[in-house]
Amino acid sequence: MKTAQFKRVAQQYKDFIYSYAYYFTGTREDAEDLTQEMLLKIWENMDSLRLGLTKSWVTKVTRNLCIDWLRRRGARPETPPPLDSGERDPDLPAPFVESDVETEELRRNIKKAIAKLPEKSRSVIILREIEDLKYEEISEVLDMPINSVKSYIHRGRRLLRQHLSAIYENDY
Repeated sequence: MKTAQFKRVAQQYKDFIYSYAYYFTGTREDAEDLTQEMLLKIWENMDSLRLGLTKSWVTKVTRNLCIDWLRRRGARPETPPPLDSGERDPDLPAPFVESDVETEELRRNIKKAIAKLPEKSRSVIILREIEDLKYEEISEVLDMPINSVKSYIHRGRRLLRQHLSAIYENDY
């Protein structure tokens, strides 16, 4: 019973976990390690997981693992993580796969800009813009008032615009 339930939950959330970790850390290897670590945590907690709380719990624990990853690296949350060489990650879920060269460059620049965000802004931007969670879900997952979520999203979007406009200011 536990194995079947674990397989179902792991299958349901593995892409979400990987995607969040990938955008948070900026590297495929670290995202894979964090995904494995998170799947182990799911296995260890299968007996206590309630089906209605699973998404919230998975998101909270994944975020906490990413923050712990930053601490283990000795980096402050405001310090951007190292980034891959810019190659497209074939393991990202289908919505992130694009063949157009300009779109691929834009995606790399967005990833770099997200990596430069302070940790809380980075978390809410990933959850809202990449994972498409609703404000209420983000509020629950991050255990912060909805007005704070909106504020961090607003600040994060503004900082993303600033970072991206610095890159593309001569293009338009």
